[in-house]
Amino acid sequence: MILEVENFLSENECKRIVENYSTLVEPVLTGERLDNQGNAISQDISDYHRKTDICIFTDNNLRNRILNKLVENSNFKLSNINKEESFQFLRYKETGHFAWHNDLTSSKEFMTAIIYLNNNYDGGNLQYRENKEIKTFLKDTGSLVIFPASLSHKVTKVTKGIRYSIVTWIYNKPNILI
Repeated sequence: MILEVENFLSENECKRIVENYSTLVEPVLTGERLDNQGNAISQDISDYHRKTDICIFTDNNLRNRILNKLVENSNFKLSNINKEESFQFLRYKETGHFAWHNDLTSSKEFMTAIIYLNNNYDGGNLQYRENKEIKTFLKDTGSLVIFPASLSHKVTKVTKGIRYSIVTWIYNKPNILI
């Protein structure tokens, strides 16, 4: 299931997020991937794989808005979703990019949610593979995209301007044995 929602956030909400977090970002230097046996491996990130700046923040109200939008457009139940997860605020300056990857890690994400905070840049397209075809998500300011964490996707190189977005992941609640 892929969900694209235009105008999920207003331009003013997007500007406020950019103003609050753009001065707090630092370059991404490491990442996690799964090996062939499903074990998590931490590794250094080279500019070849990813070139972006990041800061982490929490916003429970925004998280709940995303989860409610997912639930109203799918067969997922809010009671089965872990409601607590932080956001990554991402800044892609010129030449910033993220190579093909999926978002599966040892944390067992099942969905990825991304909100575009601006669209006054060139390049920086969020693309995904579907049946050997490369497709591009919308990139309008305030748009929300939600897709399976297993979906192969990338951000193309920003050729002009700065791309801002936020991302969070959605997890099932862990099963608790009593």
